Amino acid sequence: MIGSDPESLLGDAVREEPLLRDAQIRVLEETASTQDDARVLARCGLPVIVLARLQTRGRGRRGRTWHEAPGRGLALSVAFDASPVPQGELSPRIGAAVFEALSGLVPEDRLALKWPNDVVDAPSARKLAGVLIETSGTTCVAGVGVNVLHAPADLPPEIRGSACSIAMLAGAGDVMDCARAILRAMGPVLRRPWHAIAAMWQQRNWLAGKTVRIACPDGVAEGTVHSLDPLGLMTLRSADSTIACDVRTIREIRVLDRMGPSDPH
Repeated sequence: MIGSDPESLLGDAVREEPLLRDAQIRVLEETASTQDDARVLARCGLPVIVLARLQTRGRGRRGRTWHEAPGRGLALSVAFDASPVPQGELSPRIGAAVFEALSGLVPEDRLALKWPNDVVDAPSARKLAGVLIETSGTTCVAGVGVNVLHAPADLPPEIRGSACSIAMLAGAGDVMDCARAILRAMGPVLRRPWHAIAAMWQQRNWLAGKTVRIACPDGVAEGTVHSLDPLGLMTLRSADSTIACDVRTIREIRVLDRMGPSDPH
């Protein structure tokens, strides 16, 4: 739950963090989009942190809807100066920060990273968190949605089998604890050497070893995922060849070896 003086709680979490120190902080009962709110506030200066108890028009990648249950999930947007970070690194780095933060809130080794920036329950592939990166010049607005307190009945029927929450995995959860953990992780992960981020993705890549079908501009490829560099190539192996796909051009991935084809990503 969002308790008393939540803005001070978030401010305390970033007081010593150069990336987010002295941020404009807004904690809202309801808003259409924390991304839109953060973008507007950013016109008056960076950094900006916006958290909402209920977001009515939350969005994910490619315009997909992010489903909300009032008071059950985290809708968080952070606007900051991203000039020190190559733009192509922002999405995998923020995904890694969310993964690192949530890994401290659920049983050890329970989570995995799913390209391009989702955090999932490794055994079941159910989605726990998603990231949306929007940039304008050197300003980045990073949106993070996390299912925190949801029970299965809180999720829409169409995603009940493909989503989970911190409470489902750990038995309990707290929205503000989740927000504070993510805010504390962002700065250190954005400053970390890229090779360490790439190694995290390689080690915690949920797609590793899965048989997939990938759609790229020059055609469709199938094979078992062997390796992933989130800025470079996803390597697939089939019975008679090795295929390297540029991750920047992947339009869709379907996992083929889990009870039939999965939903596209």
